[in-house]
Amino acid sequence: MSLLDHRRLRPDVAAFAKKAQRMQTRQGLTHLILHPNFKVSFLKLNRRLDEDNDRLISSGSIDLKNAQMHFPNQETRNYHATVCRTVLEQVIRKSLEGFVASQNVRIEEIHAGEVAGEWIVPRADRGRGVILHIHGGGFNLCSAATHRGLNARLASDSRTKIFSVNYRLAPEYKHPAALEDCLRAFQWLIDQGYPPQTIILMGDSAGGNLVLSLLHRLKQRGKELPVAAICISPFADWTFQGKSWFANAPTDPIVCDLPVAYFGRCYLDLSQVELTDPEISPLYGNFRGFPPLLLVVSKTEMCFDDSLRITEKAVAAGVEVQLDQWDDMIHVFPLFGLGEAWPEVDEAFAKMSAFIAEKLGGYSYNNRDEGKIGEEPRGAVR
Repeated sequence: MSLLDHRRLRPDVAAFAKKAQRMQTRQGLTHLILHPNFKVSFLKLNRRLDEDNDRLISSGSIDLKNAQMHFPNQETRNYHATVCRTVLEQVIRKSLEGFVASQNVRIEEIHAGEVAGEWIVPRADRGRGVILHIHGGGFNLCSAATHRGLNARLASDSRTKIFSVNYRLAPEYKHPAALEDCLRAFQWLIDQGYPPQTIILMGDSAGGNLVLSLLHRLKQRGKELPVAAICISPFADWTFQGKSWFANAPTDPIVCDLPVAYFGRCYLDLSQVELTDPEISPLYGNFRGFPPLLLVVSKTEMCFDDSLRITEKAVAAGVEVQLDQWDDMIHVFPLFGLGEAWPEVDEAFAKMSAFIAEKLGGYSYNNRDEGKIGEEPRGAVR
């Protein structure tokens, strides 16, 4: 039984949660009917994972390495992920397809060697830089395509092109595959002619984790860091020390029913890694020298304390941090709330766009000091 308590949600948020659950259930059943040989096995596995998840969250502690939980073989893990990805992508894309079309952006899929993803280019591009977006999805789910709504809105509002990277997912690929792909995407943008001081990193949920992990990786290697980073509902601690991970379960309709510990075992080789490694749990790294950070988070979501702790560590290290906290919203609400009449969504995009304009506004490709828009770098999307 889900730990979510609809009575504790704002009425319009509760209505959204119920609608989203109906859509996901309907799409899931449709998929399983078309694949009847797997119907029973998937439902049984999903129920077992839900039970494990509820038990761990209810206990108030998640010890990823020692938790007693069901963990099927690799073939079954791959199958489960394939079904979940298919259903989730169909639900999100179907619900936001019209919205994306209304944003007056051009989308171009990219396959450049080891880098895959898509450009989202606004018609009114200011030409002052680029955003590298790293999608969320628990390291096991989602893609650039599921996040087109978020990227289309932000690209249009900020008049800044976005490259959304498709990194390798668990359970097929374990850490550090995802981080390595994000590093390749960052370097690919540099190779296309975008210097680091023209790049803003952006990530949501697990993507926020990868944004911060990428900053740690770049810093450790002595590389020049991007000009700024935006983290929406970032997940930053695989030891689950934040109290909100348990206290906010009844008010988080997105994360509450995700088997986060199972996802962790799919993503990490627990016999080979330390959970406090900054490239796994970036909260435990040294933030000194990091670029300015913008954090967007809801006070009622399970990841809330991760943002508070990131802010505390970053400020102590001398980093400029803007923490935008919202009441009564859901996890990654700028994405999931696009089709809803929530004023918080418009406000969040306005704050992100202002942050982007501030951090990229003074840059010129030809002469940064003059602050004029010069020629676009080679490989720029037009």
